[in-house]
Amino acid sequence: MQIKEIAADEAVLELLRQSGLPTADLGDGYVRFFAAGVGNAPDGVVGIGCFGPVALLRSLAVKPVRRRAGIGSRLVAHAENEARKHGASEIYLLTEGAEPFFARRGYTKLPREHAPEAIRRTREYAELCPNSAVLMRKTLATEDATGFLQETLPTPDGAMITARVFTPEGAARAGVVIVPAMGVAQPYYAAFASWLARRGMLALTFDFRGMGLSRAGPLRRLRADIIDWARYDCAAALDALAARVPGRPVYWIGHSLGGQIIPFVPNRERVAKFITIGTGSGYWRENAEPVRRRVWVLWFVLVPLLVPLFGYFPGKRLGIVGDLPAGVMRQWRRWCLHPEYAAGVEGEAARALYASVRTPIVSLSFTDDEFMSARNTESMHGFYVNAPRTMKRFAPQDIGVARIGHFGFFRTELAESLWERELLPELG
Repeated sequence: MQIKEIAADEAVLELLRQSGLPTADLGDGYVRFFAAGVGNAPDGVVGIGCFGPVALLRSLAVKPVRRRAGIGSRLVAHAENEARKHGASEIYLLTEGAEPFFARRGYTKLPREHAPEAIRRTREYAELCPNSAVLMRKTLATEDATGFLQETLPTPDGAMITARVFTPEGAARAGVVIVPAMGVAQPYYAAFASWLARRGMLALTFDFRGMGLSRAGPLRRLRADIIDWARYDCAAALDALAARVPGRPVYWIGHSLGGQIIPFVPNRERVAKFITIGTGSGYWRENAEPVRRRVWVLWFVLVPLLVPLFGYFPGKRLGIVGDLPAGVMRQWRRWCLHPEYAAGVEGEAARALYASVRTPIVSLSFTDDEFMSARNTESMHGFYVNAPRTMKRFAPQDIGVARIGHFGFFRTELAESLWERELLPELG
């Protein structure tokens, strides 16, 4: 879907009127409009006004026949990116009926009198929006020890994903993309990404389409599988990272799923080294004992029953993995039921893709991983037959902790024992 800047012509004004939105102040000149769609009749529009460190998002309207297609979410993301480009760190809006929509996208409600002076001076605030309109705000750039900038990235197939970029104080000596595990949202990796930035590397985290900050619209309407995540979303993240560190090495840190899907990423040749964390094949009969005793219920009962019923996998309400698109869950189920996982299900073409990877791979796995057994880990990395492989396996007692598990590597208490001693030497 193409989004481009347009003038506030009659087609835009008519769409705003049909949506019950004010138009009387559009001649004031501070609003820029962006439209989604093809031709002179846009499917949706959004306006943005920038006032130094703050911006006003307004006039979001989508044709009724095109609603629930994710257009509104993409227009909002585009407007947020425009605000960032013009130096805004906060974006405000006034709404009468769309508070839940914006709340799902990170906006929070504020008392109306808390609007910045620049927003209060606009006619939309002062005259056109009734007192019943709710003021909402979103922080566009959140600073921590190193800071991150949240951005929306276009994918090769026209979708949009949300990424966060953690930038070092000086010039970056390398770039690192952190590819998430199944069902894990990117904030989980924020402390780790900040640590990388403090070590002089530019780190990028992201959410696959339909997940976390990249979720736009109902999951039941999303048509995507795991290979789409690799082919399009990972490719977009890699391109964005490489563009920010020209001439510097790019590293891939893949957590679980993030180490399984490497062959399906078309631009993976950009990567100097792949580092997999807790990555195994996922074949259910070889899973670690704690999960093997109950995972058959997921694959043979819950998924076949719930995915057709809901149109997606409602894992959040079950406390299992999280909500996942139907295509992702069905493909993952097929993989996990096959002894050779993705290589066995996707056929000889997939097996050839695994064999075509020749970039060095370093595997970090853990003896107390509740999902991945040693056999899972060996099997998965065995498909990378032509890649130089270094396999490292750690027990909690080796590093003086009680537990690591499938998710523990990214805990800050392991920064010295695993991040500093074991990972950092692998990053040049």
